[in-house]
Amino acid sequence: MTIDGLKINYYENGPADDNSGAEKLLFLHGWGVGYDTYSVLLTFLSKKYHVFAPDMPGFSRSDEPPAPLDVDGFTDFAIKFAAAAGIERAHLVVHSHGCRVALKMLARRPGGITNEDGELILKAPEITKLVIIDGAGMPPRRGLRYHVQVRTFKIAKKFFNIRPFNKMFRKAWERLNSSAGSEDYRLASPVMKKTLVRVVNEDLTPCLDKINIPTLLLWGEEDSHTPLSDGKLMESRIPGAGLVVIKHGGHYSFLDDWSTARGAIDYFLKQ
Repeated sequence: MTIDGLKINYYENGPADDNSGAEKLLFLHGWGVGYDTYSVLLTFLSKKYHVFAPDMPGFSRSDEPPAPLDVDGFTDFAIKFAAAAGIERAHLVVHSHGCRVALKMLARRPGGITNEDGELILKAPEITKLVIIDGAGMPPRRGLRYHVQVRTFKIAKKFFNIRPFNKMFRKAWERLNSSAGSEDYRLASPVMKKTLVRVVNEDLTPCLDKINIPTLLLWGEEDSHTPLSDGKLMESRIPGAGLVVIKHGGHYSFLDDWSTARGAIDYFLKQ
């Protein structure tokens, strides 16, 4: 599929639309991976639902955007993908970064993409139920050590950009630069590095109160990327949301205890 000039790789599987009565389901993946990381989950969901799962721009086998995106940019993409795939009504299941897109899309008023005058030009799909797995979007808790490291890096960057220091200490700067930031940041291309900075620094807490559909939160007890406290915050702010905690689970909690995750998701969606 081509969206905004970008070739988008996507997964589609499940019961056929004609006379099967199968509901549609849209899945949005986390940062740094594509839909194939979730093969266990998607295969399971495809038994009952007509599932669509795109590799978002810049990830896996989809084209990289020509310029950095923010959360709104990914949200516009998700809405355009749904329209191109013929998804008018669906359940929405998201993991990590995909949660940012879900929160922004569901909080938009009016629901969809608008022009400069605020007029709706492309309607978002109607989302009937939301499943968030180890979701991102809450402001990160950063201690003194983090701020000292950031300040040190910025000072060093200014120093190494001064001639002749940039030539004299080039290797030292390359070592420092390669060790700066998270693993996601270090592995990203220049465009996706800037994209990551934009999406991580946007606080989506104000979106939570605007979510007005049944919501299941599935969280790893020991998730170090999006801590359980984020899940508890979402539970307290999203009206009627329910939280299921995966004991000893990490950031991919559904893989750490597939039986519990599968049961919770299946029970929630079929109610």
